[in-house]
Amino acid sequence: MIGLGAHTLKNDLSERYMGIAESVTSTCHEAYDRTATKLGPEAFRFTEAIEAKALKSNEKYYILRPEVIESYFIMWRLTKQQKYRDWGWEAVQVKSTFSISFEKSVFPAFYGTIRLCTVFTRAPC
Repeated sequence: MIGLGAHTLKNDLSERYMGIAESVTSTCHEAYDRTATKLGPEAFRFTEAIEAKALKSNEKYYILRPEVIESYFIMWRLTKQQKYRDWGWEAVQVKSTFSISFEKSVFPAFYGTIRLCTVFTRAPC
């Protein structure tokens, strides 16, 4: 949203706001990228080591929220930087790998939430 505001505002602060949008998007990507499965937690905090991590047990799950991937799409449309397309494609591949469930009696395939003990370790909970 910050990127969209920077793009439409077109004033002295636009460049600064776009820099903030790029930094926030990069931080979200890093929080996802540093897990074993490349899926991020429902919420994360910064530790003393400036590491974005889910610290509370009630935050250690992933419920298919689209905001991060939407950010990649919007930032790509605004900047045309290939990294945002690459990050979006990585996210699609990861979601297909770790959050798809096959239940042929109900649906051919559907997506569901996963707990982050699986996300962070690739091991069952």
